[in-house]
Amino acid sequence: MVMSDLRSCLPSFFVVGTQKAGTTTLYNMLLSTGKVSLPVTKETHFFNDVSRYEKGVEWYLQQFSKDDKGMVVGEIDPDYMFFQESALRIKKTINIPRFVFILREPVMRAYSHYLMSCRRGYECLSFKEALEVEDSRLSVQDNMFPLKHHSYIARGLYSEQIRSFRKVFPGSSMLFIKFDDLFDPETKFKTFIEICDFIGARDVMEVDLDVQSNRSSEPRSILVRKLLYGESLLKKIVGKLLFSRFVRIKVFRLIENMNLRTTAKDESGKVISEVPVEIRQKIKHDLNEVESLTSLDLSSWKELLDNKL
Repeated sequence: MVMSDLRSCLPSFFVVGTQKAGTTTLYNMLLSTGKVSLPVTKETHFFNDVSRYEKGVEWYLQQFSKDDKGMVVGEIDPDYMFFQESALRIKKTINIPRFVFILREPVMRAYSHYLMSCRRGYECLSFKEALEVEDSRLSVQDNMFPLKHHSYIARGLYSEQIRSFRKVFPGSSMLFIKFDDLFDPETKFKTFIEICDFIGARDVMEVDLDVQSNRSSEPRSILVRKLLYGESLLKKIVGKLLFSRFVRIKVFRLIENMNLRTTAKDESGKVISEVPVEIRQKIKHDLNEVESLTSLDLSSWKELLDNKL
């Protein structure tokens, strides 16, 4: 396939973040419309993982279904917002795509991220301890692990991430959505239709709004967690028996979901009280910047921080 043909099949939009802001649920909601083509595996990491980027555009297009002709093509990957090189690589491949940013209150986003790292066996500190050592963890040169799994507060400082995308894509349309609006029963449908209209998926008649994925949760069994995320002989044997990468992923997700129990819903007061004052002040300052950049009203998020200061 010649390059011009390849480019015509590439995404016209990206949902670039943020992590732990309902992007997996949005992925399933968009698929349920029958109007949007997304990668078979939600996150390809093509534009933020150099080893995948070097595989080339043809490899990237293989991640999409061949049966989605005529649909709006896009990708949802929250790592693209955080890793700045992603925007530069997207620019080299796609000139002026549209971007959707879903933003979540930073402390609860951080806590959800923390729980995910705990259940995967990547975190052994308390939430407060993890926040206190985050800067030193992230300062280690040439180590992607803490950037991926310990960037609890860093990923929720949105202003610089948004500025980076605007600098690389000054001509692109960008839609900023609050996590609250996408999941509040009173605003969910309206917000979802706003996203659909923005990406070009017009006249959506059917959508599953009840789907909900990746809720904050804890592992039921530490042993099963270690088998899933650690190195083991059993994991290697099963991997060799399941030849298809997509089948391996489905089996992995099935076992992972069976091993999780959902945590309590309203923990914001307790969680925010564990965040050091200087970090809360840093977040509040950044939220002021985000309001200026996006025209979103984030007063409720700032009040939540104020009430616990």
